[in-house]
Amino acid sequence: VHTGEHPRMGATDVVPFIPLEGTSMDDCIALARQLGERAAAELDIPVFLYERAATRPDRENLADVRRGEFEALRDEIGTTPARTPDFGPARVHPTAGATAVGARPFLVAYNVYLGGPEHVPVAKAVARAVRGSSGGLRHVKALGLEVDGQAQVSMNLVDTEKTPVHRAFDMVKMEAEAHGVAPTWSEVVGLVPERALFDAAARHLQLRDFSPDLVLERRVRAAVEGGISLSGFVGSVASSAPVPGGGSVAAHAGALGAALAQMVAGLTIGRKKYAAVDAEMREVALQAAALVTELSALVDRDAAAYATVSAAYKLPHENAADTRRRSEAVTAALLGAADVPL
Repeated sequence: VHTGEHPRMGATDVVPFIPLEGTSMDDCIALARQLGERAAAELDIPVFLYERAATRPDRENLADVRRGEFEALRDEIGTTPARTPDFGPARVHPTAGATAVGARPFLVAYNVYLGGPEHVPVAKAVARAVRGSSGGLRHVKALGLEVDGQAQVSMNLVDTEKTPVHRAFDMVKMEAEAHGVAPTWSEVVGLVPERALFDAAARHLQLRDFSPDLVLERRVRAAVEGGISLSGFVGSVASSAPVPGGGSVAAHAGALGAALAQMVAGLTIGRKKYAAVDAEMREVALQAAALVTELSALVDRDAAAYATVSAAYKLPHENAADTRRRSEAVTAALLGAADVPL
């Protein structure tokens, strides 16, 4: 029996895709839809798309998708149209339940402490003032509670681009001081994007024209860990090494073409003069983003497939048994190589 305090409707309850550096929300939406379709087809699990990947407004909020949890979904799926999954069967999997797959901004778990347990009522009042559902900051969920003998304002910052960490702290501080209480310390639970901390530092230091590129470690990291550049790829193709070859070049060209299509769609979306094709362009942007990801991966897959073929041809064939094994390996390698562009 699957039980616990946290809301759930399946064993793998939720799979979010979150854009970090070098990727976009459209990329994540495309990946979410691909995974949802694949999980449904291969694992026979009903899949619901949520947040930015949602195909309908009533599924943008994960809490609405999970309403009633597994037990309610088990009774309503297949009979209530609103509970029809985006992918997969209209019934819960007997052991896996259902899964929500989505795309969303990075969620930051952030807590501010207000001293001893005598300040828990203040923490609850502050949380009520801060959370978006009570008219506070948008994209903030907050509770006031006691943790380890301390009063805590516990927050989930669901979109730190629109409601940054420093703004949440400033409002907690302001509301707490109105009750005669001052924050003692704060904490981030789990991971936080470095951009969120850069924004907080720039805000409180009143830095003008600050850019993360001014941070020394970022410059060093980019120089040491940076992926292959365009000139590096061209140089590799031009070298005497057999890979990357024609297949990789074709995949790279295809990825660039898809990227151009994504760019044009992005320039079209949201403009009044193109309002008639806005929905169509949004779909084009998602399809193009998926193609960019797929074709970029095929650059390396094609090179790896060639290496496998080359290794198969180099197998010994001194006797009948060796010849048979070599022939089987070559055939398998050639089929694998042919499958890459197909």
